[in-house]
Amino acid sequence: MRFALLLILTLTLAPSMLPTGAAQYSVGVRPGDWTKYQISGDLSENAVVSNLTVIQVSRTNVTVKSTDFYNDGTNSSNFLWVDISTGQNNTAQSGFPAFFFIILPSRGIGEGIYGVQSLVIQNSLERTYVQTIRRTNFANITTVGSGSTSYYWDAQTGILAEILQLHQNRTVAIHAMIVATSLWSPQPQNSSLIFLEATLIGVIGAGMAVLAYARLSRRHKSKKPRARN
Repeated sequence: MRFALLLILTLTLAPSMLPTGAAQYSVGVRPGDWTKYQISGDLSENAVVSNLTVIQVSRTNVTVKSTDFYNDGTNSSNFLWVDISTGQNNTAQSGFPAFFFIILPSRGIGEGIYGVQSLVIQNSLERTYVQTIRRTNFANITTVGSGSTSYYWDAQTGILAEILQLHQNRTVAIHAMIVATSLWSPQPQNSSLIFLEATLIGVIGAGMAVLAYARLSRRHKSKKPRARN
């Protein structure tokens, strides 16, 4: 998902975010889990879709295969890993991943995504992803003269749900949003709503039938021969 580009942008926006300390944490994904993202923005380098597939989970270390699909029909893949307890990763020598594709699940407001001094969760929000209302953890980086980056992670699994990076003039640099995943299923329609829709359809259908019958009755009466004197 253009991780090299996002690394440069993140380094520009957050040069001091270095994780510290390690503790016992649990991972919210398993091998085989996958996510699909829709990509847009003038720095997307023509990538339109990006897939992440979890290849291996070893303690708190998560390895994924990232595959970008471009608007010319081509694609490219690479492998990424991150230790969600420390932020150590293979995307750069800076000590933290640029894309933050997965973080510690169930982070609270004010807690760092990897450690005390890493990027801090600023809010907990309910947002709709893949037709499902999900509790998400939100963090934002804003730097004068550079722009801003907003992150939304699924609170239960820690997987990235959305990233929106804006230039200083508020135009979109990168926007990636999850559009499909194996981690949760789309919520079925509310049963009461389905009943209401079915009832409404039934009422409309009955009304149309009554109108049609009334019209036919009027036509039938109008065609009856008049009695002769």
